[in-house]
Amino acid sequence: MATFVSRHGPDGQVVGSFQLSGSDLQSLMNEGVQRMDQMFAGAFNAGQLQRDSTLNQPPPPPPPPAPEQSPLSQAAVVLNVQVVSPNALTYNYALAHLRTIPGVDNVQQVNIAIGDVSNFLVTYHGTPASLRSILIARGWAAEVAGNSVRMFVRPAKPAAVQQPGPTPTNTVQPAPAAAPQVPKKGPPQ
Repeated sequence: MATFVSRHGPDGQVVGSFQLSGSDLQSLMNEGVQRMDQMFAGAFNAGQLQRDSTLNQPPPPPPPPAPEQSPLSQAAVVLNVQVVSPNALTYNYALAHLRTIPGVDNVQQVNIAIGDVSNFLVTYHGTPASLRSILIARGWAAEVAGNSVRMFVRPAKPAAVQQPGPTPTNTVQPAPAAAPQVPKKGPPQ
């Protein structure tokens, strides 16, 4: 024999109860679930079940404002990007930067000219001017000419030349050596 008690709410208010008996546990549980379902449906239809308002979820936050125009919303264009690459390190940095720019779908290496100008074909969702702006923000110098962007290492700023100032003098003067104090001896007694 099994006793089924249906409860509701955080205080466990009793909606109803019943007893079932049988030797097969699976059929006993199946019948218990059906009768509990009927009991809760009847109580709900009769208006006996009230939702606890403390269980309500807070309203969702407002959606973020939509960006004016993301790079991917523009049609993809193929740009010729020239990289002044005096060494392999500059070439590799340029290639890595181009591949990680938002809106770049593909970077195709056209020629590798270490010590000269290397060329890439870049499939980009944006304008050459916007690509130039991103490159400048990442520390490169860049120029736009039509559908081409030329990027190169920004020249180092000359170090500020320091004017020689007055030579510091030793302001701590050594203390003059004092003559040792010899106790005065009086006449022999």
